[in-house]
Amino acid sequence: MKKIIVGVDASRNKSGGAIDHIKGIINCFDRESHNIKEIHIWSYNELLNELPDNSWLKKHSNSYIESGIIKNLYWQKFLLKKELEYHDCDVLFSSDASSLCRFSPFVTLSQDALSFEKGTIRKFLFTRSIFRMLFIYFLQISTVRASKGTIFLTEYAKNLVIRKTGSISRTQIIPHGVNSIFKLNISHVKLSLLEPVSVIYVSNYSMYKNQWNVVQAVDQLNKEGYSINLALAGGGGGKAKKLTDSAMCNAKCPQNFHDLGRVQHSDLPKLIAKHDIFLFASSCETISITLLEGMASFKPIACSNKGPMPEVLGNNGVFFDPEDPFSIKLALKKIMLNSDSENYKLAFGAFERSKYFSWENCSRETWNFIEKTLEE
Repeated sequence: MKKIIVGVDASRNKSGGAIDHIKGIINCFDRESHNIKEIHIWSYNELLNELPDNSWLKKHSNSYIESGIIKNLYWQKFLLKKELEYHDCDVLFSSDASSLCRFSPFVTLSQDALSFEKGTIRKFLFTRSIFRMLFIYFLQISTVRASKGTIFLTEYAKNLVIRKTGSISRTQIIPHGVNSIFKLNISHVKLSLLEPVSVIYVSNYSMYKNQWNVVQAVDQLNKEGYSINLALAGGGGGKAKKLTDSAMCNAKCPQNFHDLGRVQHSDLPKLIAKHDIFLFASSCETISITLLEGMASFKPIACSNKGPMPEVLGNNGVFFDPEDPFSIKLALKKIMLNSDSENYKLAFGAFERSKYFSWENCSRETWNFIEKTLEE
């Protein structure tokens, strides 16, 4: 059987999860296990430089990709198809469902659910972001309908999109993986919550990340006589940060709140290890690599009950409504009042579940799906 040549459009993989995905499926690609001769990938130089230099991996960039979104869309619409044909690509894998390229056949990955969540959209109604989100919404619907196959990260994300696109041809759920730097030797792990209890929430500031609600919840517990420190890691700005800063300033014990800003990914395992409770309060995700990393870190987890989070974490955490500080407070309080054995059971369950989410599995299933889709 003739070996195929796959083209990959990663030109707009700028977010942490999108970058991790490309690196994961490329780094874990096993050429001997697939009928793939070459992979041609188009992206910006910063990302391409982080990918391995292998004979089967051909890297491409250009001024359109390195420029802003308008030039990138022009390149996708009018030039990418010609480049794919020039390099004899048999199939295109678009790692972003908001693509204008209609090379045939192509497979797409849906990993941005923000535009499909009504509750989240409302938070951006009177901002400039609403126009971008609406454009992405209609473009993703068009792309998914036109693709020969679509990969979703969770069952929740699939159902969310298909409610708008209607029935589509071929789909598969292929979740992200967890970076090996979060893999722990748990033989010597001990969980014992002694006050002051330290909580960490890792996420950039955004209106659907709800950091200010978390601050209010922790403040309520401190007012009840508990001693809790909260660390926020992720950085960013905008309205969400202003709301969070205000909540911290108005707290009973503002010294108990620490905004760590943007933290290098390689430093996160040690940072998370220093804290007692891992908290995740996003109200919109397709899977959340951050949650997966928290699961792999062997900590009791207080987690949002929105989106795919219950599907990802299973019964191995304490869930709350991320838009309700009282609900967040109750979740944290439950973990604090748990026995050590109860929290160990939660942490161990999440840790064991995280083993399912590997980049080796993601890479193998992604390339298999592309091959099988081309064969049909």
